[in-house]
Amino acid sequence: MKRNEQQEEKFYANKKFCFSYSSLNKLLFSPSLFYKDYILFDREVRTDKHLVEGKLVHCLLFEPENLHKKFNIVPGKAPSDNIRKVMKDMSIHTNAETLDLCEVQALESLKTLNLFQSLKTDAQRLNKVITEDNEPYWKFLSNTNIDVVDQDTLQNCIGKVAILEDNKDVTELFKTTETDFELDNITTHSEQYLKSDLQKMPFGLHGYVDYYQVDTDKKEVIICDLKTSGKTITDFSESVDYYNYWLQAAIYSKLVYDTLGDDKDEYKILFKFIVIDKYNQVYVFDVSDQSMNDWADGLGGSLKTAEFHYNSKNYSLPMEFLVNKLNYNMGVYTDYFQKSKVFMYPLLGLKKGLSHVPKQTYIAWEDVYSVDDRMFLCLYHTKMNDVFKVFVKQNLLTNKYFLKQIELDKARHLFVFDFNKIKFDYDNFIAGKYSRFTVDGKINILDFFGYDDKVSEYIHSFLSPEESHDEYAKFLGVDPEDIANVHEICTPPDLDKETMIDNNYIISQLLKDSFISLKK
Repeated sequence: MKRNEQQEEKFYANKKFCFSYSSLNKLLFSPSLFYKDYILFDREVRTDKHLVEGKLVHCLLFEPENLHKKFNIVPGKAPSDNIRKVMKDMSIHTNAETLDLCEVQALESLKTLNLFQSLKTDAQRLNKVITEDNEPYWKFLSNTNIDVVDQDTLQNCIGKVAILEDNKDVTELFKTTETDFELDNITTHSEQYLKSDLQKMPFGLHGYVDYYQVDTDKKEVIICDLKTSGKTITDFSESVDYYNYWLQAAIYSKLVYDTLGDDKDEYKILFKFIVIDKYNQVYVFDVSDQSMNDWADGLGGSLKTAEFHYNSKNYSLPMEFLVNKLNYNMGVYTDYFQKSKVFMYPLLGLKKGLSHVPKQTYIAWEDVYSVDDRMFLCLYHTKMNDVFKVFVKQNLLTNKYFLKQIELDKARHLFVFDFNKIKFDYDNFIAGKYSRFTVDGKINILDFFGYDDKVSEYIHSFLSPEESHDEYAKFLGVDPEDIANVHEICTPPDLDKETMIDNNYIISQLLKDSFISLKK
């Protein structure tokens, strides 16, 4: 990634930059893209039809009076997505009133966006953009910086809004209206801009919240976020994870919470996703208290990651890869390793170098045990011969955590151990907080790996990361305090890789890809 120190100076001159959901999400996805969009101001022009339609539905539902302030309605039919992208890029660089005066800029924009470059001549490329049909769209686009939509798109979105307003669950949420009465206990807000300062953080948060209402008598807040989905409502839970909508919900809840005054801790905040899918099916998803608490914790971790990049001014790679890069230079593992083998297996109290060691370890089994059950699974690949029987009897069946033995087939034996008795260490393992293990837990792990080789140094640094903060800071060229704020220097367990799937092919791949020897 090529850095631009002049643009960085401008960005950091803004002493209180505020992350929105979109900017924080982009930073987590790709710090280099965040750098390009928000520091270099080289942001990709997005005129995708589904994005414009989503904004139009929001406007029609929550602030219809602003329709013509936010959108230009063009007669006829709008161009395709790709042509709209080209014309939007052209409008940034030229004030030409008609398309026939834009040939040079059209070719530049086509090249920049890498569109229609397979065509042999410039004339063929220009024929895609400079057409009589596209002229009305250009006329509206070139005279404004707001979104342009055609009549078909407008009517389609008006229809979606009508369906939303006819849905009884949606109307139930919006039926309460604020009055001018001074003592009215309910206030409502639509498309409300909110901004929050973050204590001990060099940046803040901001965003537009679709809708929320505050009941000062009940001490209750309801926040609603509208989603227009290109999938079906049955797929929405996947979208929450894929698009990090959980992060948006956590940010909006934080923004609203900070507006509630001195008694804000007395309020109960309810969050709801209103979803209309591609078939115009509507459903209101209620977010549980547990999910909101988990998402709030996730926001905290995301802000820590943002703080690392912001303070170090390093946007070349995601934080975990910068840490792994450091590990490589320290001569230790760089690829993902099975965290349960390193941090959970030693808690059984078994010694390293036994005649049999598990081929792989897991903390969950798909459709059988989740991480909430706090189970630890050891998978052995061996036939149940006399030698293995003796080993099992002497080391596994008598273990204080042993729960059950399962024969998956004649050569694969699964042993399940119940770690609820050491749930503090287990829960910190799931959270990737290895430094918070109990003293007994740390001693078991360090005793297992020993104290006199490179691997033991590596494990020791994970359990006591503060001792390695200066070395990390020196390598990354950042202040040691920035590393101290992140604290942990080993990434959390990958729950997908730490979950056993009882499928021969998948198991064999997992074992092959993440093998760590437990033998001497």
